[in-house]
Amino acid sequence: MRLRAQSGSAAHAAFVAAVALLASAGVLVALAVALPVAFDDEASPAVGPATRAARPAEAEAAVDKAVAALRAADEDAWRVALPASGDAARRAMADLFDTLSGLPRTTLEAVVQPIPSRGGRYDIRLLGTLAGAGPADRLVAERVLDLEVMGPRVVATGDATPKAARELYLMAFDEPRVVEHDACVIITEPKYTDLAEDLATAAGAARGELAMLGVDPDRAVVLYLYATRAQLRDALGGGPTDERFEFFSAPVARESGELGWPRDINILAPALEGEDEWLSRLLAHELTHAFTVHWFADTANDPMFLAEGMAVAVEGGRSYDALRAELAGGNERLPLATAIGLGSLWSGNADDKVQLAYLEAGSVVLYILDEWGLEDLKRWILGVADSDLTPDGVAATTRRTLGVTWDAFVAGWTEYVQTLP
Repeated sequence: MRLRAQSGSAAHAAFVAAVALLASAGVLVALAVALPVAFDDEASPAVGPATRAARPAEAEAAVDKAVAALRAADEDAWRVALPASGDAARRAMADLFDTLSGLPRTTLEAVVQPIPSRGGRYDIRLLGTLAGAGPADRLVAERVLDLEVMGPRVVATGDATPKAARELYLMAFDEPRVVEHDACVIITEPKYTDLAEDLATAAGAARGELAMLGVDPDRAVVLYLYATRAQLRDALGGGPTDERFEFFSAPVARESGELGWPRDINILAPALEGEDEWLSRLLAHELTHAFTVHWFADTANDPMFLAEGMAVAVEGGRSYDALRAELAGGNERLPLATAIGLGSLWSGNADDKVQLAYLEAGSVVLYILDEWGLEDLKRWILGVADSDLTPDGVAATTRRTLGVTWDAFVAGWTEYVQTLP
């Protein structure tokens, strides 16, 4: 259920009546001073005339006020809007504020959903954009909190968030720092702020390379620059299991579950140390993935061969010597039709075979671009993606979109590879 403002509740009405009575006795000022202290003092549990599970409307109203305080980076208002009682709840609330309050955003809201099996327990998901980048329903953080009414207040009394969810999304960062650029919004740790600045500059230059595919990147990409692989895995709920993945794009985590574009870019910072001259090429590659993912939104498949082929072609700067050597030997290790139909170019393949697959993919894209042009390249890519990916299916698509037989295509491609760097 989506957060909405609440005008009042039975508990609030009772509290108002009680306050009026106390005021007539001359103790209103003392109550106003003492009540927040009772919630905030770790040695003093929150107390009130009654304790019960918070109803959905009460939970939503309290979270609504807390989110407004978080948007304003007002810690006092945050603690007053949704006080915490108990160590676990205090840690959860403090962690949320400390991590998220300094981030630039244009929107922030919450979805508050009751846990049916446990009265007063709520799954709270924070959503928003980062410096205007990405959809408004981007998942920012998630907590499962026990909310109770203590006297006049809704209080967080427990944190039941599963361990795997506590550091999902932006909560994986210890001290998040944000570098903003027209091309990207980069989130990292203080140690890598300078690298983030270099990446932002490189991204500005790299996105112009996407013109090769007729792509005009008209919005910023969110780039996560992680300090460690453990942090990367926390943020992505496990992350890629293959240790070789150090730079990759990934779908935006959204409340709606819908696929959006551009995709996010994820980079393991230590893998870039000493690689300054390669930053622009790396980002040209990943930005290609980020901005062409929607090409496959309506196709039956989204073959990695095609996605990597476009990215390698835009990236540039590769030597095709290894591919020429493979073709001279008959290309028995990875025939072109087989490579196109692979679900993953990485799974079960050693590094040299992965690199061979990338070179085949990039050279095919360059070949079609040079021989037939951009429009026919896109028709071929979408046609292949919408086929059954069998050799016969790929051959039929090639004949339909490019007007040549598969044998003629392979022969022309083999000759073209000899002209590459």
